[in-house]
Amino acid sequence: MAKAEKLEFQTEVSQLLKLMINSVYSEKEVFVRELVSNASDACDKLRYLSNTKENVMQDDPDLRVQIEINKIKEEFKNNQNYLNAIKGKTNIECFNAWVNELRENNYLHNHARMWFASIWIFTLELPWQLGAELFMKHLYDGDAASNTLGWRWVAGVQTQGKHYLASEWNIKKFSNNR
Repeated sequence: MAKAEKLEFQTEVSQLLKLMINSVYSEKEVFVRELVSNASDACDKLRYLSNTKENVMQDDPDLRVQIEINKIKEEFKNNQNYLNAIKGKTNIECFNAWVNELRENNYLHNHARMWFASIWIFTLELPWQLGAELFMKHLYDGDAASNTLGWRWVAGVQTQGKHYLASEWNIKKFSNNR
């Protein structure tokens, strides 16, 4: 019997990513969402393994998936709406309360997250990517893939022509008249 030959697969990561983005996925953002989701799953697996195996996470015990959106951040770094929004100092009382709740409790109810995103995108006219980043920075239960998809849904990116607009009556009814 002939001995099996072992071959190694070699490729440039940038070329592989370009191939994946342009052939398998129709949108770059969908590819990034999948990449983040898989990375998040890998972090979860390592955390799980660390319960039964010592030294699994000794090199980096603070596992995280981090995406930097430098171009958008640079464009908005001095934008007054953005600066006020992240500090909870807009002229929208309920939004400011949610910013403070997010920062202090690292949590927002799912309805409040949708209203927050709608106000962020359509009233304050800020990019959804910066809002999604703010959520991931503060939410304890934040999941990168779900968070990205939620913000894209509110913005209408996932469903062209259909977006989610928060209504004042809905916010008042379900948030104790904030």
